[in-house]
Amino acid sequence: MALEWPKDGLERVGVCPACGYHGRTLRYAELADRVFFSAPGKWNLYACDHCGALFLDPRPTQATVGLAYSSYYTHEEAPTSGGIRGLLDRLLPGGTPAAKGIVRDLALPPGARCLDVGCGDGRILRQLRAAGWDAQGIDPDPVAVASARDAGLSVIEGTLDRTTFEPGSFHAVILNHVAEHLHHPAETLLTCRELLQPGGRLWLATPNLGSSGHSRFGRNWLHLDPPRHLVLFTRGSLSLLVQSVGFSGLRFRSSRTATLVYPASTAIELGEKPMEFIPPRKSVLHARLVDLLSSLRPRKAEELVLIADRD
Repeated sequence: MALEWPKDGLERVGVCPACGYHGRTLRYAELADRVFFSAPGKWNLYACDHCGALFLDPRPTQATVGLAYSSYYTHEEAPTSGGIRGLLDRLLPGGTPAAKGIVRDLALPPGARCLDVGCGDGRILRQLRAAGWDAQGIDPDPVAVASARDAGLSVIEGTLDRTTFEPGSFHAVILNHVAEHLHHPAETLLTCRELLQPGGRLWLATPNLGSSGHSRFGRNWLHLDPPRHLVLFTRGSLSLLVQSVGFSGLRFRSSRTATLVYPASTAIELGEKPMEFIPPRKSVLHARLVDLLSSLRPRKAEELVLIADRD
């Protein structure tokens, strides 16, 4: 792996991608890709002095960010082991509990049209179709899209913009662990709002900077994941962003993903490869306790899960 990111493939970030504020404070310096080990370079995360979001600066350009995904989990077959990669498959984008949560939270009637933005290889789409919904996906990763199409799913290769679909085409738009990967999250969310019918719903999940895991592991927290994660949110900064583009009726639901995040973060802390790490039973039991406590303190959960309405 090259030691540096291509210098002509970097761009500076003048303002916070979440709220547009100029003031920032360096939070983490010289971070490296210690999750998938596919992205060269060292990376700095800054905290916005206004909303508290973290953002990468400099960051990969949209033209080169794909270099960071060469060994991403959506490029692999479903795991057969009980290690972290198996947990990732079950608990993060496309995992069965995540998909069941979306179906439960949105409670759409059979035949409802929904769009999964950043659908990867279509793991969530399969669950949405099983629920009786007319599910469409879009993703910029050609490898993941090819896998989804091979499974008979309706997926467009590319990034979402205002010309991709007709306005008011969908009853729901889903961004499951996508917002943190976006160069311009406000623009994407505004497009999502325009694609929804009046009364349509946005379902969004993203890492939670206010989580117990972030407090415990700091720079070793799994969800920092540079340079794939370009911006990370607090509950407040995510609410400000979603409201700024015209959504209303925001509500958060509880989430339980510490059983993934704690063992994987422990692996990073120990210098191990998280996706190959087999966590000791004690670590798994501790993570389950954290998940139980997050049910009582949802603001400390490892991810933010937000549902919002288009009026």
